[in-house]
Amino acid sequence: MSVRVVVLRGAEADLRELRRYVRQRFGDKAWVQSLRALRAAMGRIATHPEAGRVPDELVPLGLPQYRQVLAGANRVIYERRGDLAYVHLVCDARRDLKAVLMRRLVES
Repeated sequence: MSVRVVVLRGAEADLRELRRYVRQRFGDKAWVQSLRALRAAMGRIATHPEAGRVPDELVPLGLPQYRQVLAGANRVIYERRGDLAYVHLVCDARRDLKAVLMRRLVES
């Protein structure tokens, strides 16, 4: 079952920050590759929303509607609600997800 993917404002800000970081550190070519991987991940979410797995950090909270897919070195955290998938967060897969979530909570 296909769903429509909606990228929320926080995730849009994550993408802008990621673009700035990758371009400064690794160049435009690396950003194009990262963007390609992110778009492919969004496509996977749209076509197979249940294929993403619940992030390990969220398992103890009992929130199975929140899932993640990997896009290169990045995680895309999304929530499935009916025929929509809301992308909440895009971050480096090596970052501490709990710290990223706490920062997001404090900023909002």
